[in-house]
Amino acid sequence: MDVPTTSLPSREKLRAVAGTSVLTVMVMLGVLFALRAPRPNAGERLPSLPPLPEPAASCPSDREHAQHAAQRALHAAQARAQRYAYAPRDGRHALERFDEAAECAQLAGDPQLHATIASQRAALRERIERDMRDHFRRYELLRQHARVREAAHDVIYLTELGWPQQGTLADQLRLDRELIQSDASKAKP
Repeated sequence: MDVPTTSLPSREKLRAVAGTSVLTVMVMLGVLFALRAPRPNAGERLPSLPPLPEPAASCPSDREHAQHAAQRALHAAQARAQRYAYAPRDGRHALERFDEAAECAQLAGDPQLHATIASQRAALRERIERDMRDHFRRYELLRQHARVREAAHDVIYLTELGWPQQGTLADQLRLDRELIQSDASKAKP
């Protein structure tokens, strides 16, 4: 008995069916993986990171000595800005000194110095805010997946930066830092 050749599947049809089958299996595995991934409870969601506050600074000198005070504050701000990469809190202190230098330059009536200070201050503030957001995003993501220990660098950065100073997030960061430090001390012989 002869089987008509038109009823046999062609190689192209077999490839199409195999490809569709593989694709279907991959999609099903992806859906299963997504369903099994841990999700944070709505109550566990961390609050958003508040913006870095604007420091209030004033020139400690009178008009006669304001130029010298501006230069002194600018040099101190630049030194702290250089240390920021290693000591996050110095970044906030640098912003305070830049503000003081700007006030003194304005009091001294030196628009060129004031513009230089404002430019350096803006660049540092932008860098700190970008770093802050990046560290916070990593911390929040790892915390949502119960992997706080992997966020140790981010927790240390945020707590050493000292922002936020109070509130739910500040409390949670301090608790997580204590947990990480406790684990580190247990690991040492």
